Amino acid sequence: MYSIDEDGVPENVRIVDKAQAPMFGKFAAAAVLKWRTKPMNGVPIKCRENMETSFQFVMSQQQSPKRKTPAGRDCPDIVWLKREHPKYPPELEKQRHFGDAIIEYSVDEDGMPFNVRVAYEVPAPMFGKYAAAVVPSWRAKPLHGVPAKCRENIFVPFVFTLQQ
Repeated sequence: MYSIDEDGVPENVRIVDKAQAPMFGKFAAAAVLKWRTKPMNGVPIKCRENMETSFQFVMSQQQSPKRKTPAGRDCPDIVWLKREHPKYPPELEKQRHFGDAIIEYSVDEDGMPFNVRVAYEVPAPMFGKYAAAVVPSWRAKPLHGVPAKCRENIFVPFVFTLQQ
C-alpha cells in the first residue's frame, strides 16, 4: 500500500504481505519509491491514498530450475541467437520514470516469437508497449520436436531503470 503526493511521488509505502521471500518486501518497497507518475495537482487526496500493487518473487535465470509443462514434463532451455533489449520510452526517460513490464509470448518451431502480449506493466503503459515491440525480432535456435507446451505462454520481465 502507498500514497502518491501531488508531485507524483510515492510515499508512505507499507508492505502488507512479507511471506514470499526474506528481504523481498524491502526490495519491493524500494522499487515503489522509485516510481514517478504525472503530477497530481488538484486530484483529491482520497484518490491518491491506499494505492495497491503486488509483486511476485521470481528466481533469476541462474537459479531457476528447468521449466516444467503443466503435465510436469521437463522442457529444454530456449537458446537465443538474437535477443535485443527494448528502447527506453523517450517521454518517460525525459521525465525520469522507472517501471516494469512482463511480456507473455510463444515461440514456434523455427525459433520465432509470436502471440506477444503485455501481461503486466507498472506504473506507465508505455513500458509494456516498448518491451512488447522488441520481442518479435528475437530469434531462437530452432525448436523442432519440442512439444508446444514447452514453447507456449512464456513470460519475461523487463525492468526499466535510469542511471542516477
